[in-house]
Amino acid sequence: MTQALPSVSVIVVSWNRPADLRRCLLALHQQDHPALEVRLVADPASCELALKAMQAAGWTGGVSVNPGGNISLARNIGLRAAQGDLVAYIDDDAMAEPTWARRLAEAFLDPSIVAATGYTLGRNGISLQWGAAEVDAAGLDHPLPLATGTQFHTGTPQRAIKPVGTNCAFRRATLMQVGGFDEAYQFYLEDADIGLRLAAHGRTAVVPGAQVHHGFAASDRRLANRVPADLTQIGASSQVFLRRHAGPAL
Repeated sequence: MTQALPSVSVIVVSWNRPADLRRCLLALHQQDHPALEVRLVADPASCELALKAMQAAGWTGGVSVNPGGNISLARNIGLRAAQGDLVAYIDDDAMAEPTWARRLAEAFLDPSIVAATGYTLGRNGISLQWGAAEVDAAGLDHPLPLATGTQFHTGTPQRAIKPVGTNCAFRRATLMQVGGFDEAYQFYLEDADIGLRLAAHGRTAVVPGAQVHHGFAASDRRLANRVPADLTQIGASSQVFLRRHAGPAL
């Protein structure tokens, strides 16, 4: 008998980017996972528009208001509302391939897996934006060789697979057990932090076939060319990360 895939709640965090969000939701509507819900955490105007679209399409899921300014808080709002066995995260300026959620979910058929991450392409659908990498206790990335098949990694609290924020999934119960995303990180290094904190709870899968196309849309934090508009929160998040993970090694 074929083992049923775990259900997935896709959490989309959005802030004042209605055109990008529309494309993101369209791609999610084309997912081939048989048990999928969408949980949108967005600015009030986008919530209203998206709720109407989701209701018209008969989607399972719902919307929550994003208070703005803290992506970790917004992701946790979606986590608390989610009903799936797994929670998958994608940014509003990204579009998932139709097989994305299913491929991530297949990795969790192994009960030792608590997190998974895929490959992220540029908006042109060709160039590789992010592959897979380990992150260490200093917050430094260590890229892994490109692969074609799913790989399973055992990490440590000092070095583990980094679950890329726009293309990752977690076993919902485990993510809630560790307290979700740490809201001390407003938008930087929050994915590295959760990768290290989850390492003690199980393995992480790298799923090259689970792909999203990420647009790098401009925001109030970064320009379209990824130049930060303000270094204050990047510096603050870096200090939080180093105090918690590097400790006496600093």
